[in-house]
Amino acid sequence: MEHNHELKGKALLFLFFFWCLWFINFTVRAIFSPVLPLVEDEFVISHAKATSIFIFQSTGYAVSVLLSGFYSSRFGYKKTILCSLIMASAIFLSIFFVKNFQLFYVFTFLLGFATGLYLPSAISLITEYFAERDWGKSISIHDTAAPILYPSLHLSRFSCFIFSNGERFLESLQLFFLPAQSFSTLSATR
Repeated sequence: MEHNHELKGKALLFLFFFWCLWFINFTVRAIFSPVLPLVEDEFVISHAKATSIFIFQSTGYAVSVLLSGFYSSRFGYKKTILCSLIMASAIFLSIFFVKNFQLFYVFTFLLGFATGLYLPSAISLITEYFAERDWGKSISIHDTAAPILYPSLHLSRFSCFIFSNGERFLESLQLFFLPAQSFSTLSATR
């Protein structure tokens, strides 16, 4: 693969593509946090038991990061990334059909495993694609996808709340911008 020396044109498009992949990869791992109360209600479990899915997901991620070097050396970086995306997509879409919480643990472990294959191969591809003097810039641009995810998750959760309760739009805006003390006063009056 040839080295592109400037972050413009095709090189910037290449980096933006990997930025989007990292955003999606990180979203799949982080999406359970805002929907955890729904998981608790769906499976009728305690909050402590529901948060244990993060242990399984993190364990799967750690195992796959450790093994990704073996996998990518055998199949290549591009195939590893493709495999990661296909596996993560299939598992993420299949999780919605799980009715047993123990099976949910297995799926979150596999989801963590699938998403863990991406990052080592992506960093290797980025450093292979860009010249050494641009590694810092390209990797830091790539890694901005993760911190941008958290505000976007909160905005998406807020917009879902607004659209699901359209008649209470102004009230939801007030709740979003009121300090915690005012919110507790408002909820006590209901």
